[in-house]
Amino acid sequence: MSATPEPSAKLPANGPAPGEPRPPLQLSELGEILVRAKLLTPQQAKDVEGRETTLRSRVLKERVGSVRSQAAARYDVSAAEIVAAASFPHAQKEHRRLDEDAIAQCIAGAANLRYLKIDPLKLDNALISKTFSRPFVRRHVVIPIGQEPEGLVLAVADPFDTTLRETLQDVVRKPFVYAVTSKKDILSVADRVFGLRTSIKQAVSELGAQLRLVEVADRLGPPIQRPCIQRGPSAVIRTPDEIRDQDVGVEVRVTCA
Repeated sequence: MSATPEPSAKLPANGPAPGEPRPPLQLSELGEILVRAKLLTPQQAKDVEGRETTLRSRVLKERVGSVRSQAAARYDVSAAEIVAAASFPHAQKEHRRLDEDAIAQCIAGAANLRYLKIDPLKLDNALISKTFSRPFVRRHVVIPIGQEPEGLVLAVADPFDTTLRETLQDVVRKPFVYAVTSKKDILSVADRVFGLRTSIKQAVSELGAQLRLVEVADRLGPPIQRPCIQRGPSAVIRTPDEIRDQDVGVEVRVTCA
């Protein structure tokens, strides 16, 4: 049995090497990776760990709007999101923060995988929707972003999660390769693609209901014209055409259902 790779270990281009399952990348491990890449100082990494609870709450408020809700209980805040919430300046690029994209790029380098910034306009929405369901994408933070000669390209936020890798091997019954992108981009694409499909289904359903109402109305025939009663000094029964109020000399048009 091969040894479990350390976060700093170089991993093969098709994902983490087989070994004993390990959990997702922990905050302390990500801190070490970022320190080695000179994107954080040791003191900054220590500061993030000390503020983990506060930063986690900040992420939950931004993502789901509350820290005490069912949505918050279901949302698994990643180490990358916690570090990004600290909003440190990027140590190597002026006028830029150490955001999720920069962290994902660093994780890709540590895992010896390519980093991809997702372009929503170049994605195959049909490929995404037929490969995974929306709950699967949100739970495992993985999304297909294209097809290459080597196989299906799966974008993940945490290539060190061997449990995720085993799950994908069971679910995806075809060759695939990994790329790394930010969790933020993966969830954004999932919401856009699956949200659009839901909106289309709702629109089709509403249109079908409206068409059925039109069919029923056609079968019932034209509306019945009922007499209208004009109340006043010269109260008489009139038809729905025109009613003239003789007392004030005003012509009133009344339409009855």
